Amino acid sequence: MVGFDRAPPPDGARAVFDALPGRFEAIVGDVTDAAAIEAAIRPGLDGLVLGAAITADAARDAAQPEAILAVNLVALVPILARARRAGVRRIVNLSSGIVYGRHGTAVPLLTEDAPVDPVSLYAITKFASERTGARLADLWDLDLVNVRLGAVFGPWEHPTGLRDTLSPQAQMAALWGAGETALLERPGLRDWVYAPDVAEAVLRLLEAERIGTRLLHVSAPTRWAALDWGLRLAALDPAFACRLAGPGERPNVLLHAAVDRDAEAGRAVATALEASGADALSLLSDVGDPDASLRDAETILARFGRIDILVAAAGWSCGGTVTTTAPADWDAVFRANVGGTWLWSRAVIPAMQRQGGGSIVAFASQLALAGGRGNSAYIAAKGALLSLTRTMALDYVDDGIRVNAVVPGAIDTPMLRRSFARSPEPAVPEAKSLARHAMGRFGRPEEVAEAALFLASDASSFTTGTTLAVDGGWLAA
Repeated sequence: MVGFDRAPPPDGARAVFDALPGRFEAIVGDVTDAAAIEAAIRPGLDGLVLGAAITADAARDAAQPEAILAVNLVALVPILARARRAGVRRIVNLSSGIVYGRHGTAVPLLTEDAPVDPVSLYAITKFASERTGARLADLWDLDLVNVRLGAVFGPWEHPTGLRDTLSPQAQMAALWGAGETALLERPGLRDWVYAPDVAEAVLRLLEAERIGTRLLHVSAPTRWAALDWGLRLAALDPAFACRLAGPGERPNVLLHAAVDRDAEAGRAVATALEASGADALSLLSDVGDPDASLRDAETILARFGRIDILVAAAGWSCGGTVTTTAPADWDAVFRANVGGTWLWSRAVIPAMQRQGGGSIVAFASQLALAGGRGNSAYIAAKGALLSLTRTMALDYVDDGIRVNAVVPGAIDTPMLRRSFARSPEPAVPEAKSLARHAMGRFGRPEEVAEAALFLASDASSFTTGTTLAVDGGWLAA
């Protein structure tokens, strides 16, 4: 076995390789060096795994685009040319699920047929390397397969100067070793797959008699949270703590993604509706993306012919006061809570006007009316949402469009649990919140859904511009 990299393998990895049967040779070189590639790929090599890449973040995209393209894409051609001359039997080109872009979380299970939308230079060059490799393999009669990998984490991750996106698991392990608490912004829901499992898949592809396709997707069968991995690590060592960052705390574990979206949950709801005889469609998108709201509204109209009801329930909270909330977090909270309602109303109101009416139900919060501590951006955004509700109700009343808002109390949802998890002792804020409800319990999602259904239906036909509290007596207590 021959390993080719710009730096020697870590001592721990080298020790493992040396203990395996056969012989391991490590060659230090650069994939952009044609002479080094010529010397490394020798006649008699049976298989070739292409894994060299610069996994760049946005800052490196802007600063070093030439280097990213040179390593991730341009170097591929001389490597394949040399493999052809050396008679290499099979080539495995490691790509990435990042090429799916926004579509990567829009389906319950990724397959090779899922649409792609590469955005970063890493994603763009990986997709281009797939197409380039497949094209040259056809022209040069090479046995090549592209393998799109899920979010990989594993024991040999280390900073190389070329990888800006060390996995959250590797970051949490490093913090554990340093005796520091791991703080995450969100749970980090992705299709995480363990590197040794990826290696096993690649080995089987190298050994297979025939593959029969140019593209395979190798990943975990479902999405799971990086936070859960950290919590399991913390369970093994009581001296280590892993949790969501609280108000005023800066996360020290980077997730390399803007949001977590649970496509499986949306699809499960659609499946349940279909089982009851309804015609359902599940779409996953970013409510703060102007183009996405317009595109998704068009998809819905094409499928159903009309839009009668919009329930704007997407929300996000970061915690913090006006002096501890970062500007980016403030903007993100307003983008999801206020911007999402505005953009989706903007997308569907024209259809409602054409059909002679409709109903819009926005989701605010009891905190918008009562106030609260340590959640300034969220409370301000929900207050703005109430003002937007009243304004839209007046602007479109002549079109037969009613606009109202539900004001929930604390509802037992993952978002509520995440807000408690920001505290070093989650039970403390949970008890305080519970005590504020006159009914002595948290609300259930279906109780809020019933209120939204009332405002959306003709049962509230003489109601517009108002708010309906479903708060277990919070505002009255």
